[in-house]
Amino acid sequence: MVVPPRPFTSYSADGGYHRLPLKLLKHEPRGRAQKLFHKADFSRVLVAANGMQNTDYRINNAVCEVMRRVCESGQLSFGLQTFTSGELRAHKQLMALRMPLAERFLPEQHIYFPWQLDHRSRAYPVPPLIHPQSNHWGKSLLEFGVGKELGERGAYWLKIHIANCFWKGNKVSFEQRISWFDQHEQEILAFADNPLAACPLRDKADKPWLFFAACHEWKRYREEGPLFRSHLPISMDGSCNGYQHLSALGRDPYGGSAVNPVPDDYPHDIYLEVAEIVISRVQIDAQYRQGDEREAARQLLGKIDRDVVKPATMTLPYGVTRGTIYKQLLETKVIQSCEDPKKCARYLARILEESIPDVAVEAGKIMKWLRTIARTLAKAGLGMAWTSPAGFPVVHEIREPREVRLATADRRIKIYKEDPNRKIDWRKQVDGVVAHLVHSLDAAHMMLTVNRLDSCGLRHFAMVHDSFGVHAADVDLLNRVLREQFVGMYSELVMANFFMEVLKSSPVGLPSLPAPGTLDIRQVLESPYFFA
Repeated sequence: MVVPPRPFTSYSADGGYHRLPLKLLKHEPRGRAQKLFHKADFSRVLVAANGMQNTDYRINNAVCEVMRRVCESGQLSFGLQTFTSGELRAHKQLMALRMPLAERFLPEQHIYFPWQLDHRSRAYPVPPLIHPQSNHWGKSLLEFGVGKELGERGAYWLKIHIANCFWKGNKVSFEQRISWFDQHEQEILAFADNPLAACPLRDKADKPWLFFAACHEWKRYREEGPLFRSHLPISMDGSCNGYQHLSALGRDPYGGSAVNPVPDDYPHDIYLEVAEIVISRVQIDAQYRQGDEREAARQLLGKIDRDVVKPATMTLPYGVTRGTIYKQLLETKVIQSCEDPKKCARYLARILEESIPDVAVEAGKIMKWLRTIARTLAKAGLGMAWTSPAGFPVVHEIREPREVRLATADRRIKIYKEDPNRKIDWRKQVDGVVAHLVHSLDAAHMMLTVNRLDSCGLRHFAMVHDSFGVHAADVDLLNRVLREQFVGMYSELVMANFFMEVLKSSPVGLPSLPAPGTLDIRQVLESPYFFA
């Protein structure tokens, strides 16, 4: 949009586009959800949604120009050199849609994105292709429509951002990131000046287009001096955010330490800790197990690292099953390099499922308890409902779809339609409960952070669930506020409130809450790498 979107005044009122207005929710609530929504206080949700869609952006001219040249030349750079032929073909089709759109809006100094919420209150921009939650190609085409003077602290955070876009994982201290930047500043400036020339930094960067956008911003700062007004969104990312929420729910001092709620001089890496456990298990099995497990372990010796365990570790808090982990592994080069990929994938999926709770101890207990609650209720034909800390009612009721057969001109086809009168699908209820709870909590944290920043006078937010972006000059304020809001959320005994809401509407007996661990959630306030 080239004018500010219509504000949302209630969950059922029109907003967003002026000519084709939207509802705040992607899907109209029905049944139990509709009754809860009528009673809910949406004030905090509305402030956050309107704050995000009132953020004005513009197309980053420098990135747009270089991206156009790369697309026209067919040069395999900016990450394209790692693509398979199929990925490259799909990418070219996407860019054939993306680039004309970017060039169409290039003259506009202020563009906006209307937002909507899903049933867990997670927020998403409506337009496709280019938006604040796109991949690094799409995000790099955007910058804030209004700039802010960078200043000394903004320059510091721009350096950190450049290092973050270059490194995969960001699991080194801020001091090391600044040191790396200082050592490579001349290469960074040279890359920004001539991005299509041979450049080792560009080819090694984890997010090369965001890396270029940040390097170009630094070049302009060097040219214009301390009064340079930066338009670039600088993001602080949660450290495996799903486990951060689960560790806070369970007050987990062990798993919590792996996702940085506790102050330390360097960032911890839960993926590396899981990898070390898995490597040890594989080594033992390769020596002492018998049969297929021994053979699979031997084929995997020396092949397990952080990248191999990351997808399963990252998605387990969101309800991923062993079967899904198995399918994920089959797509990896490590498994494909084995003599018997299916045997190795089955073995490694089990080892991962068993090893991850050894790191996230209380989080594992919480996940098991939530699945037990969901199964008990679903077997009795009951769903679940709770209110997020931002006041959003979440209803978790996945019902078996109704099969509908349709006759077309040449055949009969079968489709599935949602039906609120069908019985609960207990398997999907169990598999989805952890993801839905955690997503409702990370959405609440984002909303509460936006609301507090809005009250402090900030008007620009680049938000991606567990990655919060503002102007470089405002990063210190963002870091303080997001920690305060997280501590405020979990000082209210979120798990107990959730249980009481579920228990209140349940006619069946439910297992009691797991005993909490000893993590002092207030330590988050002093933890530099909680979001980094």
